[in-house]
Amino acid sequence: MSSAMTVGEAKTTIAKITDSLNDIPALHEKVEAGFKRLDANASGTLDQAEARQLVNELNALMGLPAVTDESFEGNFKFLDADGNGTLNVTEMGTGVVGAMNYKISALQHYLDVAEKAGNTKDEDLLCV
Repeated sequence: MSSAMTVGEAKTTIAKITDSLNDIPALHEKVEAGFKRLDANASGTLDQAEARQLVNELNALMGLPAVTDESFEGNFKFLDADGNGTLNVTEMGTGVVGAMNYKISALQHYLDVAEKAGNTKDEDLLCV
């Protein structure tokens, strides 16, 4: 499934994610604070629903859309290193940083393709 995003929106999204990645300690603080708040039973882990909520809250802080079900479920299984069906704070933090780096790479790829096609104006559409 693809969606439309303009060249300008892609550049803005890359800048927002890059800003967050440039301050990893602050990003980890946000992940840890959200993790503790959502870990209602103080188990030290988040189930899928809790982890999805945290990802969506972090996305909202960066002006990004909510994660899709398909994308989240695949990433959750990948990040669940011990296979117990939950994520601890280390698995969650690794996942957030990895997803942010992937998003930058993917958007940059779309921008590179658009540039080769001559679509470089901020209002030009990308199919992402």
